[in-house]
Amino acid sequence: MIKLQEINAGFDQACLQGISFDLALNQITMLLGTNGVGKTCLLHTIAGVLKPLAGKLEGIHSQVNLRAADLSYCYQTPLQKSLIRVGDYLKLIQPLDKARLDLLCDLFTLNDLLEKPIAKLSGGEKQRVKLVSCLAQKATSMILDEPTTALDPYYVDQLIAVLDKLKKEGLSFLIATHDLSFAIKVGDRFLGLKESKIQFDSNRDELRTHHYLNHLFNKKFVWLENKQGSYVLC
Repeated sequence: MIKLQEINAGFDQACLQGISFDLALNQITMLLGTNGVGKTCLLHTIAGVLKPLAGKLEGIHSQVNLRAADLSYCYQTPLQKSLIRVGDYLKLIQPLDKARLDLLCDLFTLNDLLEKPIAKLSGGEKQRVKLVSCLAQKATSMILDEPTTALDPYYVDQLIAVLDKLKKEGLSFLIATHDLSFAIKVGDRFLGLKESKIQFDSNRDELRTHHYLNHLFNKKFVWLENKQGSYVLC
């Protein structure tokens, strides 16, 4: 289990202070907040891209070459315009769950793109390649930064199905997103980041009844319940 204790984090100086939470297995945690609040900074710190300025981070191997078995990280940054082919890029995944990769290539329709250079992919195609490369890694925890960016609705549904499947297999997820409809559909737990701190740590019902999103985004949201008992935001 990944555990954060009183983490201070930032690029040059601390933009996040006293961050404490853990990432339980069989759980999808959503990290919510406005632009520039420090979500990506926090993800970078957990993934080891940035060192914590203070505090303790447990559950991730200190050696970079061994960390991949603990954590897979799907960056928000788009794939570079590389001439490497998609199939060759996916061969770089370590450690690899080959059966899962084959399934993901089917679900995200990558088999027809395997011979294509990454530089010639559309934005949505690059996003699908990024997601597959992250989700096919044999890690116990996964971090996704804005995973639905540029995805067609069909592939958002595929992503939701994959996340639910992997969660049931025992994996944990931390997902930063502005796609609130996606967040409330798939999330089990919700962390609200504002003014350098975690402002709330709630389940879906608490998120709705305490109007946490209203305070976080300075906007009044209306929750509509459908016939299946799930909610959409307006």
